Amino acid sequence: MLGIRECSSRILNRSDEDCIHDVRVAFKKLRAFIRLQKIAGGNKDLHVPRKLKKFYKRAGSLRDRQLYFNSFDHQAEKKIFNTTSLKYLSEEIRIRQRIIDRHLDRLSFDLLNENILSHLSKKISNKKLARYFKQQQQRFNKISRHPGSDEEIHDIRKCLKDLLYNAKALEDSEITEAIIRREDDYKKLIDMIGEYNDTRIALSFLRDDMSKDRRTRAALTVFEKQLNDKKEELKKDIIHSLA
Repeated sequence: MLGIRECSSRILNRSDEDCIHDVRVAFKKLRAFIRLQKIAGGNKDLHVPRKLKKFYKRAGSLRDRQLYFNSFDHQAEKKIFNTTSLKYLSEEIRIRQRIIDRHLDRLSFDLLNENILSHLSKKISNKKLARYFKQQQQRFNKISRHPGSDEEIHDIRKCLKDLLYNAKALEDSEITEAIIRREDDYKKLIDMIGEYNDTRIALSFLRDDMSKDRRTRAALTVFEKQLNDKKEELKKDIIHSLA
């Protein structure tokens, strides 16, 4: 919770754009820990607080649009910058930032923290922890055999993140030793799938823009092909890494 609170302060201060990414990473670490508590500790009443989950979703929507906007900044022709769609997108980003600011102003991190702590197990046995990591590793092995859809590929990333975040929290434990040994390989795969997901989301925004802005459709079609080619290449690399 401390990591989320620190990143939230950076969001309010507009210190850097990466703060949105960082707060989402901090949230995912908390969510992974809560899942461990629910599965290994039997805490069926423990959940990610609803207000925090809503904040995470809003931050994700903002992050997606920031990445899409910046993808034009790096490679688009000037005429694409001047499209009506991108002007609307820039304004939408500013509006979503203000909505997140208001959401954070209403959040009490102390109360959220108290709520989570009140449901935590005092101690989870090594046997239960070992069973949890074994089950998660088996789940990863199963879903990574023949990934086909975008959702299946995304599930692989979520599973790996849960494994790594919780293993890092217990880094000195023999239970997680095998996972930590493969940390670099797992991180590389996580980053690769993350780039794949970002490209897929950018394509969905782009196709929506193409349907609205006919004046620059030809230029946007070139960009669409570049994104499609990138997505297919990334998918091949992901499947190759899983083989």
